[in-house]
Amino acid sequence: MSNDKIEKTFINEESVKLDEVVKSLLDLSDECILGTINECFNQNYQIGQIKIKHIKSKFARPEFDFEEIEGDLLIEIDETQYHLEIQTLNDAQMQIRLVEYAISMGKRKAKLDKDGVMVIRMPRQAVVFIEKNSGVINQKIKLIAQDGQNMTYSIPTIRLWEYEIDELITKKMYCFLPLVVFKYRKGLQSIVRSTSKTKNKPAEIKKESQALVDTIKQLNSEIKKLIEGKLIKLTDLHTMLLAITNLTHYLNHKFIKDTNLTGEVIKMTKTLYDPAVEQRGIEQGIEQGRVEVAKSLLDILDNETIALKTKLSIEQVEQLRFENK
Repeated sequence: MSNDKIEKTFINEESVKLDEVVKSLLDLSDECILGTINECFNQNYQIGQIKIKHIKSKFARPEFDFEEIEGDLLIEIDETQYHLEIQTLNDAQMQIRLVEYAISMGKRKAKLDKDGVMVIRMPRQAVVFIEKNSGVINQKIKLIAQDGQNMTYSIPTIRLWEYEIDELITKKMYCFLPLVVFKYRKGLQSIVRSTSKTKNKPAEIKKESQALVDTIKQLNSEIKKLIEGKLIKLTDLHTMLLAITNLTHYLNHKFIKDTNLTGEVIKMTKTLYDPAVEQRGIEQGIEQGRVEVAKSLLDILDNETIALKTKLSIEQVEQLRFENK
C-alpha cells in the first residue's frame, strides 16, 4: 500500500472515530439535547412539557448500489420533525446531502392530498459546524425545474466555535460541552505543520496543551454543577466524560504526543465520576425505598398522606397509583 493510501486510510479511520463521538453526544437524555434543539431551530421547548421521539435516520440510496446514508439526529416533537447534522470539518457537499436526507425522510409519509397532489413534508433542518473555518457558508438550497419553477430555502447554520462554555451552559446546550475540546485541533495542526524556522514548536505545543488541560478542568467543573443540580443524568455524565477523554486522546496522539496527558485527563474525569456515581447510587437507593413504602400504602391511605409519610411528591404518588391500576 502506498504512503498516500495509508494516510488516506488513517484519516478515514480518524473521521469515523470523531463521528462516533459526535453521535454519542446526540444520543444523550432529553435534558441534555433539548437546549441544542431550541437554539438550532429557534424554539422554546421545555422539559416535562414535550416528548422527544427519536426516529431511524438510515436511508438506502438506490442510485449508489443501495449504499446507506445516515443523518446524525432525527427527532419528532409535537408532530414536527427536526434533522440536525454535525460537521467536524467544512464540507462542500453538505447541501446536496441535506436535500437527499430531507427527501428520503419526507417520502416515508408522502401522500396525495384531496387535489391529487403528492405532498412530501420535509423535516426542519440545521447544520452545526464544529471547527472554525472561513469557508463555512450559510446553507442555502435552490431547486430549479426545467420549466422555470424553483424553490429556495435556507437552513440554520450554527458555528459552534463561536460559543464559549458559559454560553453553552446558559443556552442549555449541554450535549455540545465536550466538543469545546475539539477547537484545539486547528491550532495544534498549524503548529505541527509550520515550516517557520523561527518557531519553537515544542514550547508552542506545550502552551496549547496546557490551555487544553485548563479547558478540560473548566468543563469538569461545569459538568459537576450540572450533575449536582440534577440538570443532566448520570448516564449523560459517563458519555460526556468519555467523549472528552477520547477527543483529548485524539489530539494527543495526532499532535501533542505527551505520554502523560491522556492519563492526566482520565484521572481528572475519574475524580468527578466516582463521587457522582456513589452519591447518585445513595439517592437512588433512598428513593427506591420510599417508592416501595408508598406502594404498600396505596390501598389504605390517600395520596397526600402517603406523600407526607414517604417524603415523595404528590405527583410521584399519583403516578404510582396510576401504574398500580
